[in-house]
Amino acid sequence: MPDSRPALIFIKRNNIVKHAQLSVGSVYIARVSERMVPVRLDSIREHSKGHYYDVTNLRTTRKLVFRSPQKFRRGPYTEKDFSGYLMPGKFFV
Repeated sequence: MPDSRPALIFIKRNNIVKHAQLSVGSVYIARVSERMVPVRLDSIREHSKGHYYDVTNLRTTRKLVFRSPQKFRRGPYTEKDFSGYLMPGKFFV
């Protein structure tokens, strides 16, 4: 019986990206507001409590700050890989 579940909803633990695997300027799949969306990593800031990750949601073009690399699920990709999904109002599945 084929698996009919959407691919990006059921993400396994081994797909979580670690801090050492992140590179500035790359695109990752991240969990934002209960959805998996493409985000671009703009910068990594050092802080006394750890690292802060400045990202841009490519679906809405909003700026976000992640405080944990566990928000990133898959990647790195390029923005060209998501060219069909970057229109506002279009859902990323």
